[in-house]
Amino acid sequence: MAACFLPYLVMAQEKITVFRNGNKFLVQSGFSEEKDIVLSISRNGNEAAYFVPRASDILDYRKGELMHSGGDDFPACRIGRYVHLGGNHGSSFGAKLNIPDHCMKDNDIGAKLIDRKGSVYYVMRIIDEDNILIHPDGNGALGFPQF
Repeated sequence: MAACFLPYLVMAQEKITVFRNGNKFLVQSGFSEEKDIVLSISRNGNEAAYFVPRASDILDYRKGELMHSGGDDFPACRIGRYVHLGGNHGSSFGAKLNIPDHCMKDNDIGAKLIDRKGSVYYVMRIIDEDNILIHPDGNGALGFPQF
């Protein structure tokens, strides 16, 4: 697919420029009076962010100041029937349980819990007096998630 410029959007007097070349996108917008920010995004996520002089050519972004490089950042997405995975290497397998008056304390973090089916979970966080965060141990049929 040939490289192309997509029409810019004007919102609240701000110009946003998007450049696409196949599965690679560049997005430029205002950051401060002197600088714009250009995000380099591929089909898999945010790969880099650069500060560039205000209103500079979007294709000159590598001449700017690299402020973030994280080729493994991943945008939030839904994984199966579980929860959203986002940020950087978050787990989609954790679950918040509502157990009114569970009586757990900080020393219960790491405690092993086994459900009726024999699945093993560990207490990861005591959210409050009625809620805890658990995570499976990773010994299921698929072998993940692993700690």
